[in-house]
Amino acid sequence: MPKFRYPLSAVLAVALVVVGSGLRVLWTATHPPIDFVYSDAERHWFNATHPLETNPFAGIDPPAYELWLSLIARITLGNRTALGIYASLLSLAAPFVWFLFARTVLQRKVLAVWFWAVLTWLPTWIGIFSYFMNETILIPLIGLSLWLTARERPDTPGRWVGLNLGWILTCLTRIIALPIAAVIMAFALGGTRCPVRRTLLALAVWACALTPFALRSYEILRVATPFGLPYPHHIYWESGARDIYLHITVPSRRTDFNYNFTAASAFDEPFHPFSEYQPRPSGRADVFVNVDRGAADWQRAAAEYSPTFSKRLHLYCENALLFLLADSWPDGHLDFFWENAAYHLHWMWLVIVPGAAIGSAIHMYRNRSLQLVPCLAVVSFLVPLFSNAGVMEARFRKPLEGIFILALFWLAEQWRNDSKTLHHGDTEPQKELRS
Repeated sequence: MPKFRYPLSAVLAVALVVVGSGLRVLWTATHPPIDFVYSDAERHWFNATHPLETNPFAGIDPPAYELWLSLIARITLGNRTALGIYASLLSLAAPFVWFLFARTVLQRKVLAVWFWAVLTWLPTWIGIFSYFMNETILIPLIGLSLWLTARERPDTPGRWVGLNLGWILTCLTRIIALPIAAVIMAFALGGTRCPVRRTLLALAVWACALTPFALRSYEILRVATPFGLPYPHHIYWESGARDIYLHITVPSRRTDFNYNFTAASAFDEPFHPFSEYQPRPSGRADVFVNVDRGAADWQRAAAEYSPTFSKRLHLYCENALLFLLADSWPDGHLDFFWENAAYHLHWMWLVIVPGAAIGSAIHMYRNRSLQLVPCLAVVSFLVPLFSNAGVMEARFRKPLEGIFILALFWLAEQWRNDSKTLHHGDTEPQKELRS
């Protein structure tokens, strides 16, 4: 009788992927994003379906997602079934491209399949695809860009241009991807035969690609900021207030805009059910901006709300707490199965995220070497915690969750390899003694 070729663990992992993928398709097809057009999702959909719109948030938001969504809107014509299919394809692509990256950094392919299975069943990576949010393309884009950069291919200028264009698109979706891009591109430069030439080529590609987006933001806001305007989110974070009111005037166009925003995490109770503590229970920040003055009024408001040193430390601790334990939004409907599951499982990130980052730091320290996956885990942990770019929310963690989970798989594989090496090292002298 012929032996079964694949181990049982691999078959089980593939079965979990297949069943989980079917459930992902079923969920997004029956809960398409067009059914939940409100708040941020409504703004993204409006700007996508009005591509020539010049309201301030058309320049404040990162540009890539709304340009992408504008293409999807044109293809689907806003049809509910078509948008459900689109969301289902994105939902399937997200764990798959991360699996491709895992195959390049894990030695055992069965571990990569198990990693794929875990991501397929990850509740926080299911519910979000029912909404028009940046994360729906940022999650697969980061995984795809990591895979394209890490896989072994001939070191040609064409490949280098393609890699940089991929990371540019990813960073234009949300700038939180920039530190990840910096880490893996640094590793890629270390493996190239001509790092200086490749660096100059990369700088030229980034300059050429970002210039049109900088001109676009300057046309709207009189500030050349290709990744979106950081001032509103930065001022909101530093104010420590629950609400921010933006009073924006554009005298040259004889228009004015008034916005009121409150971060979803301001209403969270991260220690629930043990405590009713809320990170931002009250307070209001008012920001008055004349767009024709460029960045001057934004900078003045930032200086006005700049916190003291002790207050700044409190805000950093608050961001760390929200990064680990905040409730997800807008996928926070407790009457929806996957979103309810994500809510009740949010405590696991208190273990996964610090565990992956600390374990990675210890591994690199002990081995006295920098390695890709541990570096990605440490940077993905430190940058959001020490960022003053905005009030942290659980959805900002979503694109990084794949890195933290992969780091645990990678560390487990290294521990297994080290244990085998140690075991063989202990048994060899015994063999010599017996002989």
